[in-house]
Amino acid sequence: MTCEDIRKKCLVIGDDSGYDTSMFNVPVKYANFLDSILIPNGLVKDRTHKMAIDILSGIPNCKQLVVLCVLKGGYKFCSELVDAMEKHICSCEINMSIKSRVYQTQKLS
Repeated sequence: MTCEDIRKKCLVIGDDSGYDTSMFNVPVKYANFLDSILIPNGLVKDRTHKMAIDILSGIPNCKQLVVLCVLKGGYKFCSELVDAMEKHICSCEINMSIKSRVYQTQKLS
């Protein structure tokens, strides 16, 4: 797969794009601070699920997968990605186990 092929599959969000806040149930405490919603939660979940399927399709004969989260603050995304992979594995009756780990470094004084 070339870089151009990868770019064609990317979801590109322009600087001037966004959804009107009236289309969403925005909590009152945030309403005065938002001009628009750039990426709705449902879109993030759908793309995460698609990413999970793409990852699993790329490793068809794998029996065990270890997912290592190394991004500070990336635990929630990593957790949702692993959940989506596990749901896909169960629904397609794939014989694979997934283990996830979070890598944390100690602060240097």
